[in-house]
Amino acid sequence: MKNLKKLSAVDLKKIQGGAAPLCCINWDPIKRYCSEWDLNCLP
Repeated sequence: MKNLKKLSAVDLKKIQGGAAPLCCINWDPIKRYCSEWDLNCLP
């Protein structure tokens, strides 16, 4: 298999997305940023 490029971890996260943290309502998988939290869920 020639001419294959190994993807970096950043590229893989863009493709696969990312797991949202607990209590996150609005998760952006590309930026890996939660812009809205459910405050009743946090301990």
